[in-house]
Amino acid sequence: MWRELERRFGDRDPEPCNDDVVAIFRPSGEHIGALTIFVDGPGFIVDIEGWFHAHFDVDAPEANVKDTAAYLDDLFADRFVLFRSPSGVGGSFRRDTSPAFDGFPLPPPHAALARELLDQVTGQTSEFFEQRVLDLLQAPGTEFTTWSSPIQRPA
Repeated sequence: MWRELERRFGDRDPEPCNDDVVAIFRPSGEHIGALTIFVDGPGFIVDIEGWFHAHFDVDAPEANVKDTAAYLDDLFADRFVLFRSPSGVGGSFRRDTSPAFDGFPLPPPHAALARELLDQVTGQTSEFFEQRVLDLLQAPGTEFTTWSSPIQRPA
């Protein structure tokens, strides 16, 4: 994994680590925390401090390296929107393929976005959980950002 990170993201100065931590990428600004990549069996966990973490462990080890690096490509290119709620729940969704995310406000119904997020997390969905995700995304205090800069919600 380290060789792939160094090859693809060397210009971002990843810090090599050892044991269960592959590398750390320093935050791009004060709005976001450090990105740490952990070994998780044959896969990896990408943790964005203070926001959320994602698992890449559904395929063979080589595929997990490829999937993790592809996620980082998209994350660093701001193709993912990250969110976190005051309750501590966080996640990410693709801004270019999520038809429900077209900026703020998030008027209901945004079921397509809720289904996408639920499918990423659980592999399944239901109307009850779709509504919970919609409530979370629209809740006061839920924050949104990309790797490069925060996304301001209108007052």
